Amino acid sequence: MKVFIILGLSAATAFTAVFFSFLQIGKDTIFEEIEDNCITKAIQKGSSLVDYAARYEMNRKIQGSGIATPTLLLAFSKFPEQESQDISQAAERMEMSIQVLKQKVCQKHKRSLHQTEMNFKMSVWCLEGSKVQKY
Repeated sequence: MKVFIILGLSAATAFTAVFFSFLQIGKDTIFEEIEDNCITKAIQKGSSLVDYAARYEMNRKIQGSGIATPTLLLAFSKFPEQESQDISQAAERMEMSIQVLKQKVCQKHKRSLHQTEMNFKMSVWCLEGSKVQKY
């Protein structure tokens, strides 16, 4: 009889340990999804801020003069190649996304993060193969 009680308690303990480990795994999955969602939203917000700034600057240049002056034509002809512009915009988007994430983390935790720590987390996230749409 004592053997069955001991076996029952052992089985209950083992079941509880397995059950809580599954809960812990589920908890990590839930928080991971929330973190990825937060990162994705920050990247989208940073990208939209950079796009808005680029559109605003282009509209200001076009509407500012009204007429195509020789200086304006020369400035347009000296724009960098499209590939260089894409690389520059990607860097601006990443920098803006890092700043948005940093603001969110500082507001949430009421502390400041070191820039390299945030860069490292962003780089790791990008290297893990997360799908980010190009805007």
